[in-house]
Amino acid sequence: MNFNDMPGKGIKKNGNIERKEDPTISIITPFYDGGATLQETANSILNQTYPYFEWIIIDDGSKDKESLKKLEAVEKLDERIKVLHKENGGPAQARDYGIDKSNSSSKYVYFLDCDDLIENTALEIMYWTLETHKEASFAYSSIINFGAYKYYWEPYFTLEEEIVRNIMCINAMVKKGDFLEVGGFEIKEKSMYEDWNLWLKLLAKGKIPIRVNAPLFWYRTSTTGELSRARKNHDKAMRLINITAKTIKEDVDVIQFPRRSVPIITKNTLDSMILPKYKKDKTKNIMFLLENTKLNKDNICIYETIKRFSDNGYNTLVLATTPNSDNNLYQDFKEISSEFYDMSNFLDTKDYPLFTEYLIKSRNIDIIFLNTSNLGYTLLPLIKEKYPKVKIIEYIVNNISEYSEYLKQLIDVTIVLDKETYNKITKKNKDNIVLIEEKNLTKKSTGRSNNIEKTKEEHNIPIDKKIISFIDNISFECRPDIFLIIASKLLKIRKDLLFIINGTGQMEKQIQEAINDENIILLNLDNDKVYEISDLVINCSQKEGISSTTYKALQKGIPVISTDIENMNEIINDKNGKLIKVDVDDKKTTINSLADKYVEQIIEVLKKLDIYQKDAKEVAIKNDFNNDNLYKNLEDIINKTSIKSFKNDYSNIVYLYYSQLIAHDFDNKYLKYYKDKMHIIPRETVDRSKASMLKKKIRSFSIKYNIENSMHYIFTKLKYPAVFIKSLINAIKNLFISMIYIIPVIIELLTIIVKLSIAILVKIKAKIINIVKN
Repeated sequence: MNFNDMPGKGIKKNGNIERKEDPTISIITPFYDGGATLQETANSILNQTYPYFEWIIIDDGSKDKESLKKLEAVEKLDERIKVLHKENGGPAQARDYGIDKSNSSSKYVYFLDCDDLIENTALEIMYWTLETHKEASFAYSSIINFGAYKYYWEPYFTLEEEIVRNIMCINAMVKKGDFLEVGGFEIKEKSMYEDWNLWLKLLAKGKIPIRVNAPLFWYRTSTTGELSRARKNHDKAMRLINITAKTIKEDVDVIQFPRRSVPIITKNTLDSMILPKYKKDKTKNIMFLLENTKLNKDNICIYETIKRFSDNGYNTLVLATTPNSDNNLYQDFKEISSEFYDMSNFLDTKDYPLFTEYLIKSRNIDIIFLNTSNLGYTLLPLIKEKYPKVKIIEYIVNNISEYSEYLKQLIDVTIVLDKETYNKITKKNKDNIVLIEEKNLTKKSTGRSNNIEKTKEEHNIPIDKKIISFIDNISFECRPDIFLIIASKLLKIRKDLLFIINGTGQMEKQIQEAINDENIILLNLDNDKVYEISDLVINCSQKEGISSTTYKALQKGIPVISTDIENMNEIINDKNGKLIKVDVDDKKTTINSLADKYVEQIIEVLKKLDIYQKDAKEVAIKNDFNNDNLYKNLEDIINKTSIKSFKNDYSNIVYLYYSQLIAHDFDNKYLKYYKDKMHIIPRETVDRSKASMLKKKIRSFSIKYNIENSMHYIFTKLKYPAVFIKSLINAIKNLFISMIYIIPVIIELLTIIVKLSIAILVKIKAKIINIVKN
């Protein structure tokens, strides 16, 4: 996660809508002397792809004149912005006041503070998830925390957890009717965990929340904000929370994404929603249908293709279809495309066709690029039937979908970049398949510039040292702590090295305090500057597979040493780096032993660094898809391709096939997501066993009779005794098992003793008889 890649850096016009509508969403923002960050917040709101909103800013008695001037300037930016003024009463009162003054047409209220930011698709995603789940009342998203503290917040929601600890944030979209039904915030005092109290009031009324599994909300952290003040007022606030929590009598079935979709056909329709339609202009619009944003060769090529089309004036929209725990290229795709949606984060699969249809119509899509997504192929009959003028381009780099052959009559042209893959396909079908061969692509030098010394001087980096870099998030998952140990070990061996840790994250302070050598430095530069001066890049992550920074280093011809996990071997080989095989689950693998393996490989690469850099550069040039000839070839093929006619309706066949095959594949991927990412088994529809149902009844019982907090406290305190009891039970169990083996031995031993005793007694008896006779 790049914590510097925040929205709101400027205003980007999304196009002109065909018709105006009254606001469907009322964005509510309390404001008190918040001029310093207001413009960024305004930018992120005005960039929204869903246009039917009003933004109500409630000035809560601000004193700062500069802030009031900025507030006045923001109000003039757009007719949808309305500023209200009231006496100071705190954010809860300000929000209630704003909702009271909101347009009667708005169906939803959306809470956003004046220093926070949202992604450009946030309103659209929240609107769609609530409209396609009529039973739900409010929706919230994952959170990117930036500012004083940097970390990603993506908790799995349970009612038990929410009762004792707020795992949501104020940023949420709520049905206005439900908000008013529970009386709004109703809190007159300041800093009283008012958002947490609101969620509990909604839950007490049986209102269902939706957890949208997408990082749409950027929460600006500080040491002096409202949350910090609420923590100082903790005891008083918690008394209110506990009173509200006791009103919850029933469990609530939460909707959490990703999740499986049991029905195949949706009952939702576009007619029931208020949706925008953008005017068609001269700009061509391309939709890219992908499986996921995992970093592999296919997605690397797609990324470079999108970037090239975007750079040449196309509007590019990315649609991903399948859950994936390693969304390595998520931010990269989001940065280069006009819009990005991962449908598995906010929709059931049954609503994929509906959302895709909406995007094609709303954004005037001209061309669809389809790559390896099985769910994407199931959408083709719908697309061809309703939008026959949209060109369907099948774009194959390495992998082929099983659906490719079945639905080839719906594809206008298949473009293949790999000769071996092309030969496989043309054995079965030669119709409208084009190979863009490597020999036809002019590969250009892709490495670093020749200005390395100048770049080093600009940032006070010693010219005479080899630079070994860690370019990633400074987070627990990416393991900068291992990199520090590696650096310390190598500096004892060689003095010509300098180690750079570049990035941001929740471990920044910890890493800075741990640095004890002038040849290890912590920076927060643009990554390209660090690539420019790096001789070797180290990836220490034990979980996340290939990071985008690893790929970019290799793309620039810089050797990389990494742990051999996930799909690392797709891009790292003996010519451009080293892979270290480590069993991360092996308890014998310590941080020190792992660091030693890195050190060994780094020394090996440094001995032949010139050769590794030369070979890495050649590999980078060979695998460079970002070149003018590839783009020109693609554009030329697209322009020459004629659209196939489509008469038959294959929709029912495709949906039936999906229900039998793809649903199972989707289930496996969505369950794998929760297992790998959150280390849990999701509750809904997964386990309907008697044991699971009993647990649910116990949960409901504890909530109904207000003993949930007590049970949570007891289970927390019993954690360590439970470990002891478990060990004791295991010891008794082992003793019992041992007894099973020992008892026969004891019996056999007793038998021997009895036999010996009898033999001895017989001899004694004989001797006694002899004595008596004599």
